[in-house]
Amino acid sequence: MMRILVLFALISSNSFAAAPVSKAIQTARQLILKKDRVGALALLTTALEKEAHKPKGRAEVLREMDRLSKVFLSEEGQKNFELAESILYSGKPGSAEKYEEALTIENMNAEVLLGLVRSRLFEGNCSAASAALLQIDKINPFLPERKILKLKTELCLKQNIFGVETDPAFKDELKTEYKLVQAEIYFNQQKLKESAQALKEITDGKMPEVAYWNFKIHEPHAAEAVPYAEKYLDLCKDVTAVQRREYKLEPLLCKRTEEVVTYLKNNEASK
Repeated sequence: MMRILVLFALISSNSFAAAPVSKAIQTARQLILKKDRVGALALLTTALEKEAHKPKGRAEVLREMDRLSKVFLSEEGQKNFELAESILYSGKPGSAEKYEEALTIENMNAEVLLGLVRSRLFEGNCSAASAALLQIDKINPFLPERKILKLKTELCLKQNIFGVETDPAFKDELKTEYKLVQAEIYFNQQKLKESAQALKEITDGKMPEVAYWNFKIHEPHAAEAVPYAEKYLDLCKDVTAVQRREYKLEPLLCKRTEEVVTYLKNNEASK
């Protein structure tokens, strides 16, 4: 997380792609120092449109938008945010209220809003998660985390989702999270082969939700489903705050253990 003091060192930086981009970024940083986040991001959004056909300039503006949309403008706001994160990663309720408190100080901070979306999804409050996403869209709709959470929110709302082809933006970063979303969407469409293929492309063998969705795919056939169900429970056993932080874009991490335990009890003969 970036603090506003770091921006003082960045103001004089000349490492930008082109003069118009450099000027826009310098002006946006000046606005941030005045705590005008909305104005800074609006200016950068305009600059992004002008750089639409210039990959280098566009990438520079997007990096700056990511940075300025998440920078903390006050120590108190950051402390409230960190407390909210701590509560959420403990797996206990109550984090949403702390994110909301942080937002009263850190107006339109995308880092806080992303946390609020995750918290609302953890609670199962789909409409509130959607409302928080709309706030993010007003300042920076290009955040990669936002795209993942938008799909998860649509799933939470049981909306029909189309066009889940591989997104090149998630080739490396957030690949696991994106493939999990793909797997769930395909599963809901009863495209089980496609769902299984998305899961095969995830190399993280410790991610519990990979086991969960493999269990769901094979659920009608207990002999195949039981090993995945047992693996899910094993991976979720004593899940730590560190693991929840690592998989923070999976708000429902290990929240479906009761469903899996019930399944195993009903299919003991298949063990």
